[in-house]
Amino acid sequence: MVFSHLLRSRNAYVVNGAPEDRVVTAAYPSTTGTSIALDQGTETRPLDEKAIANDDAKPITVEGIELPGQRVVDGVNLIRNGHGLRSITYFGIGIRIYVAAMYSEKPILSAEQAMATLLHQNHGKCSNTIDASLATAPDYISNSGGFEGNGPLQLDFTFLRYVRKSQVVSAWTQQLDHSVTHRDYDGYQADRDRFIQFASEGPIENHGTQSIQIVGEETRIIDQGELKGIIRGRDFQRSFLSMWFGSKAVSEDLKSNLLRGEEHHPAEIRQVQTELQEESQQVLVEA
Repeated sequence: MVFSHLLRSRNAYVVNGAPEDRVVTAAYPSTTGTSIALDQGTETRPLDEKAIANDDAKPITVEGIELPGQRVVDGVNLIRNGHGLRSITYFGIGIRIYVAAMYSEKPILSAEQAMATLLHQNHGKCSNTIDASLATAPDYISNSGGFEGNGPLQLDFTFLRYVRKSQVVSAWTQQLDHSVTHRDYDGYQADRDRFIQFASEGPIENHGTQSIQIVGEETRIIDQGELKGIIRGRDFQRSFLSMWFGSKAVSEDLKSNLLRGEEHHPAEIRQVQTELQEESQQVLVEA
């Protein structure tokens, strides 16, 4: 988010992304008896009993924040794909704002690959252009329109300072307006406003975590362990991810650091690297 200006029990909502759509109250079943508590690695919905933990995915500590090696979303194990520190320079002084981490089922090593998880069923071609650099789908896109077996995504943002509600509103507003490159669809403005509403219902505590889950056609906004809302539709998913992986990304360093494959199995990383190299060679041949 844009943070230079930061110096100095609630209901969850579900929306489907159209401007005129109603907002309805929703919550996870109370029979689970547990809270979301994402910063502790707890699942937001009941776990599939067959879900198996990846013991090779190790946690790390960054700026005093422990980043788990894995998350579990809807019974799917997501492995930490990358992490990075977001900081700004203010009058020559480096100020650390938040630690970001991305979790995925399979290694994600390029911006094109990250965005490819959201392609519509169109035989491997984008039905909408995210930006010029992501206009066509690479060969590792399956015929069903997404990266084979990529599964859900989760991005965590753990803040290194207290952020007032008004600052949260301003920061998300500025970052969406500056970095989103996919906004040319009916309903974007309504989706944008709803996202800001869900993400800024209150202040963010020191070491508080905001999480965004992308599952199926849902974008879930979770603030400090509490589900705030769900925006439905792949268009807004593209908009949100373009903020981090598009041509006007929040930070090029952070973009690169989130795409390292990090805790994924080396064999899986090598396979994806090979696919990316083959795709690059094919593009050169076709050019």
